[in-house]
Order: sequence, then structure tokens, then C-alpha cells
Amino acid sequence: LTIMSTVSSSQDADRMQPELSKHLFMAATSSAIAEVVTFPIDTIKVYLQLQTKFDKTNLHLPEELEVGSAHSGMKSGHSHHNQRLGLTNLYNAMHEIYSHHGMRGYYRGVKPAVLRASLNNALSATIYKPVRHYFGSDDRDCSLYIKLLSGVVTGAGTQILAAPTDLLKVRMQADAIRHNPRYHGFFDAINQIYHKYGWRAFWRGLGPSMLRAGFSVAATLGKYDNCK
Repeated sequence: LTIMSTVSSSQDADRMQPELSKHLFMAATSSAIAEVVTFPIDTIKVYLQLQTKFDKTNLHLPEELEVGSAHSGMKSGHSHHNQRLGLTNLYNAMHEIYSHHGMRGYYRGVKPAVLRASLNNALSATIYKPVRHYFGSDDRDCSLYIKLLSGVVTGAGTQILAAPTDLLKVRMQADAIRHNPRYHGFFDAINQIYHKYGWRAFWRGLGPSMLRAGFSVAATLGKYDNCK
């Protein structure tokens, strides 16, 4: 009986291995496709968010985010005046991006964004159940708070790994607004940030991003697990 039980367990493990790989692949692929499709909307959002400068010289705003006005800072990247870029709606932002950068302007920073989405979603979908098991429940009918807690821990944990891709995405999107971008591609951005700020720079803003990812996974996977 012991031998038969051992053989059965081994066979179950062999079956689970390809299922896990398939699960990871499907989650990563679907997330990547969704990110590519929706990325132009995210770019427009960032473009609109960065259109206002603070009064006088802002010593605390990272230089990568210094946008300036539509007629001076947009082109030079060195304006320090409290001016708006003149982009008041979605259409104006789309027209501004296309006229200055073409279709490629909508996808500036898409590589780290796709990597972030694939990494976050694939890992979250895969480790959610083991995390729920860690909190003492293999039963799908367990309490909602256990599912939500499992989602928070899962999302926050995966964001630690994905934080560098999140930072690269934001910086490349902000850099694309400049007339003369500093970063010439994904790997050039990594190289410049590392040599200028060190490896710790890739985890700047980790705390808020962990909270965002944790609550996001809790609201999606945790609630989905509770409803199905």
C-alpha cells in the first residue's frame, strides 16, 4: 500500500508540472496582450497627468518628470514655470502625441509594461492558492477575509519582483514627452538609471506600489474566488 501510494503521488506531481507551466504561460500571454492593447490609453493618462508644473522651481520633482509648457518645456524639458501644456481633453492629448512622435509615441515604455503585467499576473494567478493554503484553508468556501488577505499578500509579494519594470515603464513614458528623450530604448534606460542612481533606484516607490498591487489582487482574485 505504501509503494502504491508513493507511485500515485509521483504520478500526480508529474501531471501537475505541465499544468502549472501551462497556467503560467496562459496567464502571462493573456496579460501581455491586454497590456499591449490598452497601453496607448495609459500613455495618454500619463501625458495628461504630467502637463502641470508647480509654482517657481520645483526641487523635489524628479528631472525625468519636468515637462514644462507646450511651447517651451515640452521641447526643451527645462521649463520651471507654473504653466499648463494646453491639453484639456483626450483628443488634444492624442493629437499632441501623434504629431510629435507618431504611432511609436503611444508605445513608449511598452516593453517594461508588458514584462510587468506578465510577471505580476502570472505569478499572482499561480501562487494565490498556495498563499491561501498557508493561511490555513484549501477550501474554496473559506471566509472572505482569508481570500482577501491572501490576495493582498500575493499582490504585494509579486510587486517586489515587478517593481523595477514598473519604474522603467513610468520613466520611459515620462521621458517620451520630451522633444529629445534621454532614453534610447529599454536597455539604455536600465543602463542610465543604474549608473546614475544605483540598483536601489529600481525599487523607488516600492511601498505604495506594493499596496496598490496587493489591493488590486485582493479585489480581483480574492473576490473572484469568493464568487465562483
